[in-house]
Amino acid sequence: LLTLLLIPVAVLAYGVTRPLPYDIELLPGESGRFKFQIQIVASEPQMSCSYNVKPGFPLTVAFDQESLLLNPGERKDVTGTISVPKNTAFTSYTGEICVSCSDATNQAGTVVKQDVCSNALAVKVVSTRTKDNMYIPSEEKPFINKTMLVIGSIVFLIGLAIIIFISH
Repeated sequence: LLTLLLIPVAVLAYGVTRPLPYDIELLPGESGRFKFQIQIVASEPQMSCSYNVKPGFPLTVAFDQESLLLNPGERKDVTGTISVPKNTAFTSYTGEICVSCSDATNQAGTVVKQDVCSNALAVKVVSTRTKDNMYIPSEEKPFINKTMLVIGSIVFLIGLAIIIFISH
């Protein structure tokens, strides 16, 4: 019993926001984007967080990243795409997103791990939309963005050199 009292126990603290948009309207065969945030309490160690949709949800959900590494006090967006198969019935569907975070440094000793599964992803499959869905951009591809910046800069400098050459 005394040994159990000497084992350090940590309860990891993190928060998860509700997914945006709250209610997505999609046509059969269509996809839409969503996002939510995970925030780690400042006093916690670096944490690794993973997430999924509880089994039984009939729509396809793909997250942009499988997991995130968050530093103490940090907050990050989790983004994903939800797809409706073409033969899906017109009705409302609610999927539950579960988030699980654990100490990435493995310094906490014994950890009381808590999954947060109260975040509903609501989707209405409709024959005609009554509203536009919120725009959630895809995760940036850093290599492509940097490459396009370099190419754009080179084209700009060549154009500037041509203008200077012609004006003289």
